Parts: sequence; C-alpha cells; structure tokens
Amino acid sequence: MKKYFVLISLTLLTQVCAEQLSLDKVSNLDLKLSDVRSLVIKNLSEIRNSEIRIQQTEATKDLRVSRFKTQGDISAGYENLFDSSDAYSFGFDEDEDERMNTSLKISQYLYGFGRKKWALEEGLAEVNLSRVQNAMIIRDLSFKARLNYWNYIFEQAGLEIANERLQLSQEEEQDTESLFEAGTLSRVDVLQTKVTKMQSLNTSRSQKSRLHESMIELASSIGLVNDTIKSSDALDPPQHMEKLLVQVKTLLDKSLEIALLEADSNVSQTKIEQVKSEYAPELYGLASAGVTGPHTDDLEDGWLVGVTLNWKILDGNQRNSRRLYQAKNILANQFSVKAEIRERTRIYLQLETQWDSLAEQIFNEKQALAFAEENYTIAREQYQAGLLTLLQVSDVNLQLVESRYRLLSIIYQMQVLRENLLYLKQ
Repeated sequence: MKKYFVLISLTLLTQVCAEQLSLDKVSNLDLKLSDVRSLVIKNLSEIRNSEIRIQQTEATKDLRVSRFKTQGDISAGYENLFDSSDAYSFGFDEDEDERMNTSLKISQYLYGFGRKKWALEEGLAEVNLSRVQNAMIIRDLSFKARLNYWNYIFEQAGLEIANERLQLSQEEEQDTESLFEAGTLSRVDVLQTKVTKMQSLNTSRSQKSRLHESMIELASSIGLVNDTIKSSDALDPPQHMEKLLVQVKTLLDKSLEIALLEADSNVSQTKIEQVKSEYAPELYGLASAGVTGPHTDDLEDGWLVGVTLNWKILDGNQRNSRRLYQAKNILANQFSVKAEIRERTRIYLQLETQWDSLAEQIFNEKQALAFAEENYTIAREQYQAGLLTLLQVSDVNLQLVESRYRLLSIIYQMQVLRENLLYLKQ
C-alpha cells in the first residue's frame, strides 16, 4: 500500500511539473515583428467570428440554389369514420368506415431564363464580400498589434534611457561627494545631486510601469493577454522608405475599402440581373404517384406526370423598385470609391510630408547627440577638476539624455509612419 501511494505521488508530481513547464512555455514569448500577423490570425476571436460569417454566406449561397434542384415529398394518412348517420358529409362512401392514402411527389426545375445562374452569382458575390470584410478585419487588427509592438519597443528603449539618466545622476553624486570631501563644494551641492538621483529613480520606476502597460496592451492585441512578452528587437530607423512611398503612390486607387465597395456593387448587380430574369416565365417538371382506398388490400392507385408554367405578370411594380434600389446602391458606391481615393491621397501626401520632416530631424538629432556625448565627456572631466559648477554639469547630463530620447522618439515616429504606409498599401 505504501508503494502504491508513493507511485501515485510521483505520478501526480510528474504531471504537475509537466503542466508547469507547459505554462512556462506558453507564458513567455520572445516576439518578433514578423510573428505579429500570424499570432493575430491564430488567436483573436474576432477573426474566428468573421470566418464563421463567411461560412454562413456560403450556406446561404447553397440555400439560394437549392430550390432549383430536385424536390420531393412523401405523405401518408389514415382516416376512421365513427358512427354517423350521414357518411357522405365526411366524404366517405356509404359502405366505408375507414380510408388510407399515400402519395409521392417529385418536381424538377427545368428552365427559368437565368434565375438559377443569377441566384448562384448572387451567392458567390456575397461570399466574396464576406471574404473582403474578413481581410479588412485581419488588416485592422494586425495594424493595431504592430503599432502596439513598436510602442512596446519604444518604451523598452525608453527604460534604457531612464536607467542611463539614473546612472548619470549617480556619477554626478559621486563626483560631487568627492569634491565636497576635497572642500571645493558645499553640502548643498551634495544634497542637490541626491535629489536629482531620487527624481531619476522615480523616472526609471515610472518608465518600468509604462513598459509593463505597453506589454499588456501588446499581449492583448495578439490574443495572449495573460502571457509575458519580450523582444530583443532594437528601435532602428526603417529601411527602403523611398521605395515604399513610390509603391503606395501607385496603389492609391486600390484598397480593401475600395474592394469592399466594388464587392457590394457586384452583389447589387447580380440582384438586378436576377430581377430581370423574373420577368420571364419558369418551367417545372412534376411527377406524382399515390394510392387511396378504404382497405389496405383494395387501394386505387394514380399516377401524374406533367409540366408547370409559372409566369408572374403583375407584381405592383415591386421588381422595378427592387432594381432601382440596387442601381442606386451601385451609384452610391461609385461616389464612395471616389471619396475613398481622395481621402487616401490626402493621407499619403501628409505621410510623405511627415517623412521628409522626420528624415531631416533625424539627421540633425544624430549630430546633436554626437555633440552631447562629446560635451558630456569633457564636462565630467572638467567638473572633476573643479573647473565647472554643478549646475553646468547637470545641464550637460540632461542635454545628453534629452538628445537620446528625442532621437528615439523620431525613430519611433518613423516606424509608426511606415506602418501607416503599409496600412495604406493594403
């Protein structure tokens, strides 16, 4: 019995360890930018919902054409006449007290002057419309997740700068204490550096919180809200932007929004054609067989084969109204396409202007950072030699940190601009 309990305990322990390893594997993700879209598609329920909508439209398409396929039904009945003084009032013969009947009916749609074709075309057009909508959902959710990714990388780099500011404050405090001990600075200067260090410590702590918040936002946008995200990617300026700008400029009249409007117009066009086909007659083939009689061993049988012609001549102008409605929808979509192209052109021109500005800013800021780094090296040496005041060296340290952060912000804006161009390209 003791060995049995030991075996059970070891089994449970192994299972718990395996589950813990599995949780550790899931809860820590080293994320790359190239992984974002696939994770969005894999994990987000919004996309599952959209995929189900596609399946619904495919089922609706099959439903639209089902009436053109062979139809059949079977019916059976049994009637029993209880005591009555007037059997004929119930439709029974005088010598009957019970009656049975069965029937089989088969009908086949023969010809409808385009009804079947345009019913199928309408179903296919609706499926295509739902697929374009699904592509838009994937694009929008991926765009949001990619922006969150760059925000996380930005906050991660921001934490490094905040820690650098803290390190500079500590070095400033050490230099000031050395000069105080040498008798060249007062206690006030030492206390001032301690205040600066504590402020830098708070800034670093605040940046850690911002980084964690951005990580949660990123994890949620890829469907892994409970996971811990990390990334080793650096925030570098985007490459080949001039080529991307040229590509986007050639695609201003093409987008998923425009494709959606065109798909909706295609649905309307199939409905117009379907309405046109309804002005013509439609033919059905019909065959039926049945038996009826008072006794199961004495049933009369009947067979029927024929063709049915349906031709709806008057409908209170319903078909004209339906056709006019769809035609107006196509016209409205055409105007919407023009408005969409105009809006896309406006956004592109703004992004192009912003890129020119950021390209100039990053050039200037890189030079400013080089000067700030050189100035910091010189200033610290002179401060240690007692040739600069605390205020002067503090300003130099602050300039260095601010220059790094401004450069980081420009690169972040460049990456966001690139994401907007990639969005505009789709």
